[in-house]
Amino acid sequence: MGVFSDFVKEKKLPDVQLIGVSGHQERLTPADRELLQKRRAARKAEKKYAEENIAKPKSGRGLSQQALNKAHADQPLPRKIRSKIAAAVNTILERRGQEKAKTEQIFGKIGVAKRVPKKAAKK
Repeated sequence: MGVFSDFVKEKKLPDVQLIGVSGHQERLTPADRELLQKRRAARKAEKKYAEENIAKPKSGRGLSQQALNKAHADQPLPRKIRSKIAAAVNTILERRGQEKAKTEQIFGKIGVAKRVPKKAAKK
């Protein structure tokens, strides 16, 4: 068992609950959909998002079981997946009246997965 698995067992956090909370947190709201529409219009007009003062919307994608399986196996995870897991864990802990956990407590010393450029992957 890895650091993440031990942490989840200690805090009694089922995968189903983590996936549900993450999905709820990342769900697109009407405000996010409006931001996406503004970003599309800015791309068509070939303008920068910073020029138009357009913020980033939520991704609309919560955690997957595959991502949690990698976390349980102590495999390196991308930065965004790690932050989604940490946010879901901390939301659940906060609802229970417990102290928030830091990323090091949740994952230990597992590294962050590096993205492989598509050109290098094809060779």
